Amino acid sequence: MQTLMLEVNETFLSKFLTMLDSLPKDQVRVKDDKIVQEIKNRISAIDEGKETLIPHNQFWETFEDRVKHFKNAH
Repeated sequence: MQTLMLEVNETFLSKFLTMLDSLPKDQVRVKDDKIVQEIKNRISAIDEGKETLIPHNQFWETFEDRVKHFKNAH
């Protein structure tokens, strides 16, 4: 198979995806880019309990505490 990268106008995207769905599945497949796949993998790992989701504000509070502790230790 060959890989193509396409840019599709947002207003035409749904029609384009519908057209792609009509093509034979064994001849054409739509692949996620690496970033999208990584996000899906991380969400799946969180949903399966393999990773823990830490809320954004909680992460930064912990980070700031670690920085303060490090500064005070040196």
